[in-house]
Amino acid sequence: MMEPKICLRCESEKIIKKGKSFSNTMKGAWTQCYLCLNCGYRFRGRTKHLEAPEDFKYKSKPVPSQDWTAYTQAHNVQKIMFMGLAKELIDLLDFKIPKKVGRNNTNLNEMLYCMFLKTYTRMPSRKLIAELQIVKERGLIENVPHFTTIMNYFDDERFTSILHTLIRLSALPLKQIERDFASDSSGFSSSQFGR
Repeated sequence: MMEPKICLRCESEKIIKKGKSFSNTMKGAWTQCYLCLNCGYRFRGRTKHLEAPEDFKYKSKPVPSQDWTAYTQAHNVQKIMFMGLAKELIDLLDFKIPKKVGRNNTNLNEMLYCMFLKTYTRMPSRKLIAELQIVKERGLIENVPHFTTIMNYFDDERFTSILHTLIRLSALPLKQIERDFASDSSGFSSSQFGR
């Protein structure tokens, strides 16, 4: 008996072998299973095979080598480099703040830097204050804002366009090199499971 050449449902010729189905009644008997790439229908062939299917043989694939020394060095200085690069990037922006009567406005460059650091470290805002004290000692910011002030600025809609500008600015040095990219999907929820 001939094995099928077309799908039993849509009669498409785009079928592939998709595993084997073993018989419950005859020991060692199995039937080839198929999958239609056109309609997704799964079906079994009609020929019973009495010989055992081929044993699975693992075929090793070449694994690209990893420069672990460079990897370790990059991770050791990653946070320090981020602090410097974020400062340079934010200093490219010049905010025009209208003068008004009352309490002085917070320096938006410094506030943006604090927001960057909060997002990068993923720390709760209360714990971030100690980190900002260290940043102040390094001379990257002049004042350490209150943790509620930082959180209030996350709700400020003015920063949406500023963040879009910063993303464009940070990508400019790689514009000549990078052609293809894949966005990081960690944190995206799916229909199967979500936190």
